Order: sequence, then structure tokens, then C-alpha cells
Amino acid sequence: MPETAGVVTCPPRLCYSLFVLSNLLIVAERMESAAMPIHVWRGVLWGTALGDLSAITSLVKAPVLILWGDQDSLFDAAHQERLRQSCPAAQFEAFEGAGHNMFWEQPERAAKLISQFLNE
Repeated sequence: MPETAGVVTCPPRLCYSLFVLSNLLIVAERMESAAMPIHVWRGVLWGTALGDLSAITSLVKAPVLILWGDQDSLFDAAHQERLRQSCPAAQFEAFEGAGHNMFWEQPERAAKLISQFLNE
């Protein structure tokens, strides 16, 4: 990577990838998550992992894009299948080999899919 006056420069895509996966970002994310009271996390995780959304998904009239990493340890394949059945008109995109934060692991693909979805 070129260096100008002690500042390292790099192509935008590479810089973006480095930023997203940087330790600073991960530390900041952990600090933000840790600031949320545990009872809130439990409610969020219980509601999303165990809750049946099918009763309310028919109320959603906007197009829906569902992104999922197939190695997600929070929301497994069975959860994703229930979500897919609850939102049959949704565009569903699985990220092979990615976990819960697939947009950090495969930022270019996630950005492309989201951009295409928003521009439809």
C-alpha cells in the first residue's frame, strides 16, 4: 500500500474491509453490547429466537430482504426456515461459510445485495 507523509493509503474497497474487521470496531461493538442490561438482551434473544413471527409478518407490506450466514450460531437453519415460511415473498440470501455478522465477513457481497434490493 502506498504511503504519503507517514499516512498509509489503500484502495477504498480494501480500506473498507480493513475498517470493518478492525479490532477497534469489534471492541466498540462489544462495549456497546455490554452496556445494554442483560434482561434486555434476554428479551431480545428470546423474542427473536423462540418467538413465532408468523402472526405478524402478514402485516408487513414493504419488500423484505433477509440475509443469513449459514454458520450463524444464534439463528440456525431451522429458525431461518421458519422465518422464510413466515415471509414467503421475502428475498432470502444465505452467505455460505458466514456467521451471524455476515456483512462483516463478506462486506462486498452484502453491500451489493442491499444496494440492489434498495434500488429495485
